[in-house]
Amino acid sequence: MINLLWDHNNADNFFGEFHGPEVIAAFSGAMLFTLVQSTFRGLSRLLIFLVSFLMGVVGADTALSIVKPYLPVDAFPGREAGAFICSALIVTVAMPVIGRVEKHLSAGREL
Repeated sequence: MINLLWDHNNADNFFGEFHGPEVIAAFSGAMLFTLVQSTFRGLSRLLIFLVSFLMGVVGADTALSIVKPYLPVDAFPGREAGAFICSALIVTVAMPVIGRVEKHLSAGREL
């Protein structure tokens, strides 16, 4: 009876189309970033972890498409590699970009 109500093959999870390996890889990348960085403390550290984790889950394919040209031809990394790379690097890459945008806006210049 329970098996009729709960089909494991079609079950949706919290992350929608993303499954275990991508979520675990994004979690690992976000955890690595959080442990290595020394800029953020307290609640902001938790917020940065969550941003890094969620961006790793969402940006896996994009990160993989950026890294793939630099890999050997016979290497076929999965979405897990993209999730790990994205979550580990997204905050490091985004902070200088945000700083430049804020600098231009504070100077009164348009983007």
